[in-house]
Amino acid sequence: MGEPAFWLTSPTTNPVVRGQPTQVRYWVNASDGTTPCGAANYYIDTQAAGGQWVITTPQPQYWKGCPAGLPGGAGGLYLSGSDTAKLSPGWHTLIIDYLGSGKYAPCEFKAPFWVVNPGPTTSPL
Repeated sequence: MGEPAFWLTSPTTNPVVRGQPTQVRYWVNASDGTTPCGAANYYIDTQAAGGQWVITTPQPQYWKGCPAGLPGGAGGLYLSGSDTAKLSPGWHTLIIDYLGSGKYAPCEFKAPFWVVNPGPTTSPL
């Protein structure tokens, strides 16, 4: 499964900020060279993630299935500011379970991510 979000590639320098929206896209690199579409389940710290879970519909221009990489992918998780506000500051674990299909086996992506409180706000001069 491809690296789905910038906040997962370098979690301490690109943390999730509590109260601010964020998103994750995922894609699957199958052994036959395709990037299949399909559903996934999302978990944060072994609990079903909140937010909006989206499945990409196959498009004719993507003969290999769904688009690979960002911002394409087989689907995504969109967390609103109220969703991220529920996360405590510190380390968490995101798990994306691609459910597979009649042709493709299921697979899993697991990565730690860092959540921080928002910084102080200042008014423009």
